[in-house]
Amino acid sequence: ITKRLEAHAIAKETKAWENAKTTNTIEVYTTYLVEYPEGIFKAEVTNAITGIKKEESEMLAAQEQKNNNAINALLESMVFVKGGTFMMNFKMRYANSKPAKKVTLSSFNIGKYEVTQAQWRALMGTNPSYYKNCDQCPVENVSFNDVQRFLKKLNKISGKRYRLPTAAQWEYAARGGDKSLGYEFSGSNDLFSVGWFMYNSKNKTHKVGGKRPNEIGLYDMSGNVAEWCSDFYNKDYYSVIPSNNPKGPSSGTGRITRGACWNTEFCDLAEFVLSEGSHSGDRGIGFRVVSF
Repeated sequence: ITKRLEAHAIAKETKAWENAKTTNTIEVYTTYLVEYPEGIFKAEVTNAITGIKKEESEMLAAQEQKNNNAINALLESMVFVKGGTFMMNFKMRYANSKPAKKVTLSSFNIGKYEVTQAQWRALMGTNPSYYKNCDQCPVENVSFNDVQRFLKKLNKISGKRYRLPTAAQWEYAARGGDKSLGYEFSGSNDLFSVGWFMYNSKNKTHKVGGKRPNEIGLYDMSGNVAEWCSDFYNKDYYSVIPSNNPKGPSSGTGRITRGACWNTEFCDLAEFVLSEGSHSGDRGIGFRVVSF
């Protein structure tokens, strides 16, 4: 009887061990050790737990490094834009981005690319984009307020100061800054060569930097996703816009975007789009940053 009981106990413990190996989690291995503190497979269970912890630690370190690389890529891809004077809203297609006015800007730095899904996830821990599974595609479906939270974290970890560009800064950079050649679109008169839009995007976003850059090395200023600017929208603003470093109206009915996106027919150099407000995102809207 004693031998049969011992055999039964061994069989039961062996089954528990086999089940633990199949599940292969720390929780199940720990349960085994609680039930069999001096069990036959104690050494194997202990080694298995150590192995899982090591693997998790390595995966965590790899993900942290990946996140750091993504953020560093953002911080290191800023393009210097030498200050200058230009005609803001010149030859705009839409009435709400008129009249044109001569504007002078100080120098600034702006992101070479739109902020990507990988960069957003590295900082925020989530990916709100509609078009997921594309780390190097621009993050979209983010509201103006979402972007402010991103910028707050970016400033904290970098010790620097980043924000959205003003509409004037965005347009000046899109036009090629002081190296502008007067193209209709950002970097060319041929939109197919510089932008993803209705006739070549296949109704989705694409990896940043996939088209030709403009005169100062900026990508996707025409198409891919429209981009948040810091300005409020006010229909009367452009008739009274300041001549030096305009920052947009002090209040308004929403925020604006520039640059158009993958589902628009035209991507004018500074197409003006009224947002639905600061709290809503859209799968056609992303952003890039400026440093100051």
